[in-house]
Amino acid sequence: MNLENCTGYPEMPKDSSECVKLLRQFNEWRRFDGEIDEEYPEMPHPKSIGFAIDMAIRLIEQHGELLAALESLVDMDVSYGRGKKVEDAVENAKSAIASAKGGA
Repeated sequence: MNLENCTGYPEMPKDSSECVKLLRQFNEWRRFDGEIDEEYPEMPHPKSIGFAIDMAIRLIEQHGELLAALESLVDMDVSYGRGKKVEDAVENAKSAIASAKGGA
């Protein structure tokens, strides 16, 4: 594979905004339908693209966990006497948030 037109060295996106930026740059390069000249978008390094795809997948999975935890809070009967159920849902939500932030 010829990597002459790739930008930089492979780097892992540091956060979701860098991930989005790299994936958008990749899509711009992939969809380009013009002449190859100075206006041609630069191709991100293939390993960087892979890192960004992995991060995007992880973020999508974590988003689903967060939504499920929040839905359990919204759907719950919070009447008096259901305290343990509320505590369990809050703990699940805290765990999903910590996971989404990269915690344990």
